[in-house]
Amino acid sequence: MKKLSLILVGVLLLLSGGMVKAQKPFKGKIVYSINYDGRELTPNEKMQMPTEVEFLFGDSKVKQTTKTPMGNVVLIQDITDKKIVMLLDLMGNKVAVVEPDTAKKELDKDIKFEKLDESKTIAGHKCKKMKISKGDTTIEVFYAEDLYVPKGTMLFGFDERLENVPMEYTMPTRDEDLTMTYKAKEVDPMKKVKKKEFRIPTDYQQVTKEELKKMFGGGGQ
Repeated sequence: MKKLSLILVGVLLLLSGGMVKAQKPFKGKIVYSINYDGRELTPNEKMQMPTEVEFLFGDSKVKQTTKTPMGNVVLIQDITDKKIVMLLDLMGNKVAVVEPDTAKKELDKDIKFEKLDESKTIAGHKCKKMKISKGDTTIEVFYAEDLYVPKGTMLFGFDERLENVPMEYTMPTRDEDLTMTYKAKEVDPMKKVKKKEFRIPTDYQQVTKEELKKMFGGGGQ
């Protein structure tokens, strides 16, 4: 239980800021595969690193399920009530942590966005390419021209200057030899998403962040 840092780092790398203008928001499910390049994963990393992430979009709510060999980590964002719920189902433990959504909203003026002419189709949606850079770091993103989510929605680490849903991009990790590539493989629009999808299941124990740290070897610090 003490070696959950790689999972939690992977989850934190998926957190985000806002996305969109006054377009009709997408409602439904988007599933991304996660691939690793640069070097072979160690056996320990293979046991912990995420393999797939699923987003479920409802009315002013979004549910992000990160799937790993050890279990699932779920983040539920309530955009209206400004709160985040984390559900952990790992190694036989089912716990929930509820926290206010205090993510930094200011735009980073050092980040530069450049739209490119290249395009391709991903999961049935036409996507355009954008280059996003800060200092010596540059990533290239393919974004869907027809998919939008409400401003303030969790969806990777992009701010509202990327107005559409990112469908494919590669990001660095703490290991400079290893990169992670996210690519949408399924887009499933829905007319209605059930409210129960965004509730804490009855078999989960609600704990504080400090109690969670103690449970997984953080010592409450």
